[in-house]
Amino acid sequence: MNRLVRLAGWGSVGILDVTWTVAEGRRGRRWREVVSRDGAIIRSLLLETDVDRRFSHLELSVAGVLLTLHPESDGSLHGNRVADDGSAISHVAGLAFGSGSLLRVEGSLIADVAIAWALVDVVRPGDGETVQAVAIDRRGQVAPRAPLGIQRIDDRTWQIGGGDPFEMDPRGVPSFGDGRIEALEG
Repeated sequence: MNRLVRLAGWGSVGILDVTWTVAEGRRGRRWREVVSRDGAIIRSLLLETDVDRRFSHLELSVAGVLLTLHPESDGSLHGNRVADDGSAISHVAGLAFGSGSLLRVEGSLIADVAIAWALVDVVRPGDGETVQAVAIDRRGQVAPRAPLGIQRIDDRTWQIGGGDPFEMDPRGVPSFGDGRIEALEG
């Protein structure tokens, strides 16, 4: 039996510091990410994927916004966006999200790694795919499904939606040039 992945890591992407964990269990993986700049938190993310590597739950915090999302069995996405700008609560209900859909969080390395991990057996090194994805922008706004380009440059290097290339190690976790990875459990 394969050992469950339960890792924590640290590294930087440009001027941003990224702290992440991935904990695998019988229901799938729980991905967490905190992104900061000069000690100030910019984003906090909890992303869950099921045992088939499909998106199952999201909790995102960005400046003044809390967003929760989950897919329903009818192929739609549901959740709430709560903002401190006086717009109160925006409900996400019935947004198309079929079984092959993915969820992309703009600027989130851990969310991009989760996409690559979901497609590691589909996209071969040197190839690319276009998939349907619901996008969440840096302000926590949700956009309907749209085509998303995926490039697998080599065994470890991926590029999602034209963003910066990143490396994913064979365990399905991010690999930073300046980072480190440690086991969550001893």
